[in-house]
Amino acid sequence: MAGTTYVRYGDGVKDPAAVRPASSIDAEGAVRCAYSKVTAAADEQSGSTHILARLPSNARILPASTIFFAALTGITTYGIGLGVAGAVVNSKTSTLNSGLDIHTAGNAVIGAALAAGSRGKKLWDLAGYTSDPGGMIDIIGTTGADASAGGAIEAFIVYAKP
Repeated sequence: MAGTTYVRYGDGVKDPAAVRPASSIDAEGAVRCAYSKVTAAADEQSGSTHILARLPSNARILPASTIFFAALTGITTYGIGLGVAGAVVNSKTSTLNSGLDIHTAGNAVIGAALAAGSRGKKLWDLAGYTSDPGGMIDIIGTTGADASAGGAIEAFIVYAKP
């Protein structure tokens, strides 16, 4: 069976046949970086939250976003999700990364849990809203197990916004 050869244009490239230009956030979004360091205590219990960043709701987290962590003994499950004003929204506790084992020192991609086709979504969309509510959305880490040793968690969140 013979296939068809196509020429397809990405969201950030203007299709010469189209009347509308490419979306500015796709073609000319400003890249920025948020840095945050949280020190987890040795007696943190499961369900503790760490506000890692507060970003504009129309921002897109880029694949270069990384979390680094010390050996946080006992925390074998850590989720990275989304919230507003420090509270998780729409049960999105692990939207960006789930089941992260941080009991030994290391690093991980913040958006590792995002499937192909979701990596380019804006934060408001990832947070489960049907339209952009405006304002800021938090990147929240949540412990899924009790800690027996404390240490640093550092987040380097690279994002694009219009």
